[in-house]
Amino acid sequence: MSRYKLNVRMEHNGDKGNFLLWDATCIKLFGKTVGECRDELIAAGDDIKVFPTCVDEILSKTWAVRFKFCSQVRQSSVLDVSEELHHIQSLIATLGLKVITK
Repeated sequence: MSRYKLNVRMEHNGDKGNFLLWDATCIKLFGKTVGECRDELIAAGDDIKVFPTCVDEILSKTWAVRFKFCSQVRQSSVLDVSEELHHIQSLIATLGLKVITK
């Protein structure tokens, strides 16, 4: 059985980060394995304006994310994610973030 990882590159306010997602996290986020997400990305082809369904599904969500950062390669491995409101509120309070509502 082949093992894949999904490397997600994100940018926010000029800061960039790489996050590695493994099967357990992809299944939790998308309901699909990394291999299935990979197949969607390949099927989408080279058109950068076309996003696979799994990407569209995450854009409108807020999560609390637990990850491990490796400073040598400037990359993070996602250990767990949660959409539970109490986890998100706890992080917001701990980090002193200001929440902007639409």
